[in-house]
Amino acid sequence: MRRSSWRKSFSTTFSRTTHDKNSFTSYSYFDDDDTSPRTSLGSEEENLENPSIKVTESVYNKRKKKSSFSSLSNDIVFESKYNNADSIAPNEEFFSSKQRSPKPFWTYNNGDEREYDRQLRQHYVLKHVLNGNIHVPIATDKSITILDSACGAGFWTLDMARSYPNAQVIGLDAFQTEDSKQTNGYANATIWVPNIVYKYGDLTTHLSLPDNYLDVIFQRDTMSIMPHERWPFLLDELIRIAKPGGYIELVEYDFNIRDPGPVLALVNEWYKIASTSVGVNPRETMQLKSMLLSAGFQNIQEKVISIPIGEWPTDEVEREKGFLYKQVVKALFKSMKAWWTSELAVTEHEYDKVINAAMDEFDEQRCYIDWVIYTAQKPLNHDENHGLDNIAIDETISEDAPNTV
Repeated sequence: MRRSSWRKSFSTTFSRTTHDKNSFTSYSYFDDDDTSPRTSLGSEEENLENPSIKVTESVYNKRKKKSSFSSLSNDIVFESKYNNADSIAPNEEFFSSKQRSPKPFWTYNNGDEREYDRQLRQHYVLKHVLNGNIHVPIATDKSITILDSACGAGFWTLDMARSYPNAQVIGLDAFQTEDSKQTNGYANATIWVPNIVYKYGDLTTHLSLPDNYLDVIFQRDTMSIMPHERWPFLLDELIRIAKPGGYIELVEYDFNIRDPGPVLALVNEWYKIASTSVGVNPRETMQLKSMLLSAGFQNIQEKVISIPIGEWPTDEVEREKGFLYKQVVKALFKSMKAWWTSELAVTEHEYDKVINAAMDEFDEQRCYIDWVIYTAQKPLNHDENHGLDNIAIDETISEDAPNTV
């Protein structure tokens, strides 16, 4: 969809109202407390009968002349620093708190309690909907090392450390604060148990972890922040640090709402434009199988899980999943607001009107979104040239996959 055609193709009303006798009260899905009084928009001097988003080519020409994120000091920042790939030397001391590190290439409201809550909610919803934290074999009778790549606030890290007390679990991410003995400079001093170590790591650069070190590598929800051209490099790094025979699990989704109406079609287009602007391929998830193969992994399995958004399913279990996941999407829209309004040159008020309508349209259109679980292994005889001989690809993950903790 061309940007100049948004208004022509989108004529629905974005401001939803509830009737209370003769009054009309508009509401926002961005209220922090769903029981709080709703903010009325009725007194604003604008045409609410058809408040279409007015996005023109001239607006976008102005947007291109300025930095997209110059005013977002506490919000999402996308700043790829992979040109500094040599800034961390491979032989630097493991877990050294004095290492030199490139600037993070992204942050999501670092230190923001609302972002902490969003990640907490998403973790437990996905654990429920995806049937566990992990879908590869985990040894329980010996000491192993597990990596949570791009660990965020560290909820998966903590969950796995508690489930596998004999394992050392490393939480790796690009956030960095003042030094701490337990967290090695990471912000999550409160999300910690004795078998967790947090480590700084920018996924677009060399990872300062030893070769052949990890038994299990887990990575989730990085597709929306990882530049397209750095995925091959990242997978080369992940297979380097995995032990021969070690497992990798990638859990990703493309933000592509299925069966959208006109509002959600616009939201899909917004995401496509915003992600493309920072070098992210908005449809990369389905290409991960071939990229894992190219990196040298074997026994590649893929499982697509369609998650409903809203309470429209007739099946009780699916309806529960849809209710829970709609809350995850609601929090995601709130988290992305500063980034999208800046990048798309729309006002916060316009953004809210679109999202209010989108939240209703999920149920009206019976929408869903696809998450994909990829699992694979590093070959026992892997070498750095990783030829493609004797590498197998399985189309699906078994329904009775092991160790769904």
